[in-house]
Amino acid sequence: MLHGFYNIFILSSLCCRLKLTYKAMNKGLTLITGADGGMGTILTQKMLEAGYDVIMACYDTEVAGPTYEKMRQISSQKVYLMQVDLGDLNSVKKLAEEILSQFASLQII
Repeated sequence: MLHGFYNIFILSSLCCRLKLTYKAMNKGLTLITGADGGMGTILTQKMLEAGYDVIMACYDTEVAGPTYEKMRQISSQKVYLMQVDLGDLNSVKKLAEEILSQFASLQII
């Protein structure tokens, strides 16, 4: 349970520090951590069905590969796979820099 709150804290900090936009339920780009399993996979699928492009941020991109390919096949929306270790702030910073270099904004984190 604490791990989930820690992830939310990190992502909230990321949003504030990098000045990423947050617009509730407008179609656009969303970032989902842990998108390769459990609730993350379900959330990824639902966001794609709702018309959002999704960045799947996962700890191990090789393990996430099959889920990523499945998501690409079931949706016409864009799906991106990026690596992040939420327990490592340098990894979180690297993800943020990668997102900022490739995208203008995020609508949902």
